Amino acid sequence: MDDIIIFLATEQNLSVSDIRQTIKAKENVKLKKNDITNVINDHYEFEYDKRIYQQ
Repeated sequence: MDDIIIFLATEQNLSVSDIRQTIKAKENVKLKKNDITNVINDHYEFEYDKRIYQQ
């Protein structure tokens, strides 16, 4: 596991502790891929609605 964390850290230019915190956070929340997709989609829909409203 540590090998993977160190590899990810160097690939993404992050510290090992950043990646560990991210992994812990994801484990705590137990996010599913669909949940993340929904959050992203909701954000973009909100941004889109905001742009239409501002015109």
